[in-house]
Amino acid sequence: MMERGYYILFRGNKSVVFDDEQLNNVVAVVVMGGNRCFPLSLESMRPVARKTSVIEDSSIWHRRLGHLNFASMKKMQQMDMVCGLLVLTKLKEVCEGCVSGKHHREKFDKEEA
Repeated sequence: MMERGYYILFRGNKSVVFDDEQLNNVVAVVVMGGNRCFPLSLESMRPVARKTSVIEDSSIWHRRLGHLNFASMKKMQQMDMVCGLLVLTKLKEVCEGCVSGKHHREKFDKEEA
């Protein structure tokens, strides 16, 4: 297990296996057996959910909603029209997709038949 990057702490009659150097994420706790071994059975372990953090900002929701304008997104938020829509703040940067979509285009040349 150490070759795979796990950290093992032996204390008392238990062995605790961690998957990070700070010893925060416990993978397994193994009680010492009668023959002074630490039998580890991965099949009997209970599932563990890991935690994560997600940074939500208005630009992500702007893209998720098909480059919708800020006023319409605020209206959707006030009327609870979207599940999970967090508090929106005014967009600080200009969206490149919206800018390129509003560029002026020259007329196509007419083909002569």
